Amino acid sequence: MKNILIIEDEKQLLEISKLYLEKEGYKNCRYSYKKTKRENNSFSEKFKNGMEGRV
Repeated sequence: MKNILIIEDEKQLLEISKLYLEKEGYKNCRYSYKKTKRENNSFSEKFKNGMEGRV
């Protein structure tokens, strides 16, 4: 059985990334999510498109 993780927004993704890095031995990680001018789509649409192999 595979574990399925549903990521709902940028903040949740960043928190998961931080937890993973800390688990791998990187302590006191700082992270940020900066939107660029090209990022007019919602985060979920971009993430879904990326998961399907489209940019």
